[in-house]
Amino acid sequence: MRKLWLVSNAVMALCVASGVSLAGDFLQSMPPTGEFKQAPAGQKPAAPPPPQPQQAANAPAAPAPAQQPPKPDLAENYGDWLLQCWKGPQKNCQLVQRRVQAGTQQAVLIMAINARPAQPYSISVITPLGMRVLPSLPLFADKVALADVPVQTCVPTGCVHAMELGAALLTKLQSAGEISFVLQGMNGQRFNVSAGTKGLNEGLTKLASFLKS
Repeated sequence: MRKLWLVSNAVMALCVASGVSLAGDFLQSMPPTGEFKQAPAGQKPAAPPPPQPQQAANAPAAPAPAQQPPKPDLAENYGDWLLQCWKGPQKNCQLVQRRVQAGTQQAVLIMAINARPAQPYSISVITPLGMRVLPSLPLFADKVALADVPVQTCVPTGCVHAMELGAALLTKLQSAGEISFVLQGMNGQRFNVSAGTKGLNEGLTKLASFLKS
């Protein structure tokens, strides 16, 4: 169950940081009750839509629309990071950073620090497709190897790496001037992708305050 929580938070971080519209945004775009205007007097009502053909008994059911994560109750920027928190059904937060390729603005790495009350923090990293899928993703702080983040799953938009983030490892990330990961291309070429640390401490402080409130 804990591994599933790590993966679900990583996928949520990917959706949010990539700009996927949330259910809350869609609902806000709909007119609230009472804003639907009545047709002017004398104007004929619009004809009802034609009946739709019935689905054959043995035809496969239409797929249900994908459920989008709810709109965050808190969304604030802290330097290089975006903090997002939700109140329910259980409080949880993620501090997200998205690194893009210059020119194309395509995401090359998305990193998230995830947290829930009374549970260890976790780290989630999304790497793009087209890279070699290795058992783990090397994590560095100031060019010193800290950990290997194991791969959990791959989705159409990239591969998800996730693991628990102990207090000692979190402290090292907070004190680092640079966080970086090493990706490997299909031809074996290695790529160093860095993540900024500006605003990390402030974001984590706000995150902890939200979970305690």
